[in-house]
Amino acid sequence: MIANTILNQIGGRKFVVMTGAKDFIDLKNGLQFRLPSTPHYTRDGINSVRVTLEADDTYKVEFWKVRGINAKQVASVDQVYADNLQHIFSTYTGLATRL
Repeated sequence: MIANTILNQIGGRKFVVMTGAKDFIDLKNGLQFRLPSTPHYTRDGINSVRVTLEADDTYKVEFWKVRGINAKQVASVDQVYADNLQHIFSTYTGLATRL
């Protein structure tokens, strides 16, 4: 339920088409997904994103670079309101979420 809400708030099907997002995982309190690992596709090689609902009804958005068994957190943003999810995503990945 929360994962579906997050996906809709970040742009739904249009977001998936525009970004190439895939491998969605329902985290019960959030959503995790992967982005294409093509070199230079995203800023700083980010290819995994985790959005978690916090107790104060804001989101924590984490950006990761995952290569094999190595995972490095590139950035983390707290206190993100739903209406700012697309902007934060675009700022950190360099990808547009809509036309």
